[in-house]
Amino acid sequence: MKKFDDYPKAFKKMVRYIRQEATIEQIRGMETIFTDTVAWRKLALTPDGEARDRNWSRKPR
Repeated sequence: MKKFDDYPKAFKKMVRYIRQEATIEQIRGMETIFTDTVAWRKLALTPDGEARDRNWSRKPR
């Protein structure tokens, strides 16, 4: 696993924002987007690239 300092600047800024400024409503919204994006990317990285557990509205590039 990478050290925190090794991640991109945008990721570190997002984490700082969540820790310092985000409201609970903003965190809930970001959590949904982040979870869906991570799941979509994992799917794109699988060898077959097929959606097995969920019908995605967009296909990985």
